[in-house]
Amino acid sequence: RRSSDLTRIKLLLKAIQTLSKIGKDLFVEAGSNKIVFRTLNDAKSAFLAITFDADFFEVYSSGEDDTVVKCKIPVKSTLAVFKNMQQVERLVLRIDNERPDLIFQLHCKSGMSKTHKFVYSDCEIFQAAFDRKDCKHSLRASPKLLSHGMGNFPLNLEEVSLVVHHDTVKIKSHLDNVLSDASKAMQTELAILASDFEQFGVEAASEISLTFCLKEFRAILSICEFAERDVGFYFQGPGRPILFTAEHSEHADTRTAFSVTLVVATLVEDSAMEDDSQLSSSSSSSS
Repeated sequence: RRSSDLTRIKLLLKAIQTLSKIGKDLFVEAGSNKIVFRTLNDAKSAFLAITFDADFFEVYSSGEDDTVVKCKIPVKSTLAVFKNMQQVERLVLRIDNERPDLIFQLHCKSGMSKTHKFVYSDCEIFQAAFDRKDCKHSLRASPKLLSHGMGNFPLNLEEVSLVVHHDTVKIKSHLDNVLSDASKAMQTELAILASDFEQFGVEAASEISLTFCLKEFRAILSICEFAERDVGFYFQGPGRPILFTAEHSEHADTRTAFSVTLVVATLVEDSAMEDDSQLSSSSSSSS
């Protein structure tokens, strides 16, 4: 059983909203000391995992045998649980490992309670086979700085290019088939000085250019801004995945024990290589 107060309920809602912007299914793994929500987009080019440690909750109990429960429910249906939250003051999440039930119970100030039950499907839990320790380059930036910059790009823009120099980072719209679509004729470029980043760790003599989907980046940027966490970038080069994380900042509540990891494929300049080959996955099993 997992119980939480209103502030953290809002963060949990934001996490579900973020996951819904990436994939259709919500994969849940609940263990003895944490609960992890994961999703994968249809193209298998983006993987998102949001972890809430036991300390995030007022009460966290995993039962006597510490069984790890792995299940899957539709993420869009989960969003409906969090409608009309004005009177809610406590949330209880129960996952039954004997019956396939995942239950959200919301307790209101009036004394009324609302219960939403999902019959879940058992599933294997996947992980993106990607290690941030393998990345030569890293950046960390304030979400407000990035959000202000992203406001200059149209909402229907599909991809952006991150161009990293030794002293500057440029984010520019990536345009395909410009001549066949007049609405894509304008290219926007945003330049950010290295000194504006909270951390700038780039080991490259020449520029590094990475092109990736903007939709997924907007999603993690949104939850980082909500939680007042810096956005971390970890990468190697074009054709290799880029990792985005939620990093502790001076404004963040360090008691909020949660983490966010987003792995996104980048475009490969060589057409002989496949984009979706970048994100291999591995199933995890309980011990």
